[in-house]
Amino acid sequence: MMHLIGSQSRSKLRSKQFHQISFISSRPAVGTLKGASRTQSIRRRKSTYIFSMKAPMNIKELIGNGYKIGRIIYPIMIFGIIINILFPSYFFVGGPSSLLLIVSFIVLIIGLINCIWSQILIFINVPKHKLITSGPFSIAKHPLYTGVSLLVIPWVGFIINSWLGVVIGIALYIAWRIYRLEDEKKLSGMFGNAWTEYTKKVRIPWL
Repeated sequence: MMHLIGSQSRSKLRSKQFHQISFISSRPAVGTLKGASRTQSIRRRKSTYIFSMKAPMNIKELIGNGYKIGRIIYPIMIFGIIINILFPSYFFVGGPSSLLLIVSFIVLIIGLINCIWSQILIFINVPKHKLITSGPFSIAKHPLYTGVSLLVIPWVGFIINSWLGVVIGIALYIAWRIYRLEDEKKLSGMFGNAWTEYTKKVRIPWL
């Protein structure tokens, strides 16, 4: 009888030791948990950093100070259109003449090509944080604003027999000049020496 009791006690003891060993072997060490957690944290930070570097620019970054220029130009444009509708004779060009019409179409085509080309380069390169130095940007630093204000809007006005295009074009050009230095300061900070070298090579640096 005592032998049976002793045998049962030893069996229970072995079973208890087995469960303890199994629990210890299945439980990871505290240091291992901390190390794994630290590794995962580093990986998350790295992946977040890589994603932020590759993430495309938002709309505000893409257009720069365009929204500020819009605050100035849109009220002038709306007011000018209303005045032109109410008093169209005040804005008549006088025809336009055949020569002015031909010149207007030629300049307008050049301006549209410039603007479309510039926009394509902007949408391709700006989201990748690349400085644009080719195409229209090799001639002027800000070909889009220059093209719209000087090569598109005024000549559309001449074609429709109105001086309103000249008024709006001049207003847009002045508004752009106000914020030009702010944009260029931002570009200089982003691209450093690359921007400085570009400003030396561009053909018309003041545009």
